[in-house]
Amino acid sequence: MIRDLLIQMGLTQEQADEVYGVHEEILNTTLQDYVSREELETAIGDNVELKNQLETAIANNEADKKDASIHLALAKVGAKNPKAVKALLNLEAVSVDGENLIGFADQIEKLKKSDAYLFEIVPHLSGREPHTGSDGYIPSDEPKDNPFKKEYWNITKQAEIFAKDPEMARKLANVAGVKVSWLGLGN
Repeated sequence: MIRDLLIQMGLTQEQADEVYGVHEEILNTTLQDYVSREELETAIGDNVELKNQLETAIANNEADKKDASIHLALAKVGAKNPKAVKALLNLEAVSVDGENLIGFADQIEKLKKSDAYLFEIVPHLSGREPHTGSDGYIPSDEPKDNPFKKEYWNITKQAEIFAKDPEMARKLANVAGVKVSWLGLGN
């Protein structure tokens, strides 16, 4: 269920599996060693050394939660290399409030503008134009810069679309009036 949700949010199967694996590992580790704070404080009593250890453990737990939340959020925004993107963030300005990362989104938006190559980007297909075809395809699916059309011809983009959605590649080629037998999509 979580993997399906991650995929619906735009992650690839591989990214969803990676995020789910990290989530499951953290959850299992956390639940395995879970002791309530109240139980710990009662057991510690007045022992200063144990209190210091408890405070350190709580701080480490919060840091781990923040790190896991950032890792998940980087996967959500399509970071190609989460370590590289994370290194460019001011993590001091990021905090966790429940399940929300405060100060994260603004930094990511700036990075997407300044260093877009760090993020997965849908092939450069911008806007939509109407289509009146009778091939059962929804007009809003066609991008204005259909790479199968003569004026936007781009084999790299064609291959990217074919790799992600062969049926969409066939439809775009049909709309452009192109026979693309090299893709096995002949009309």
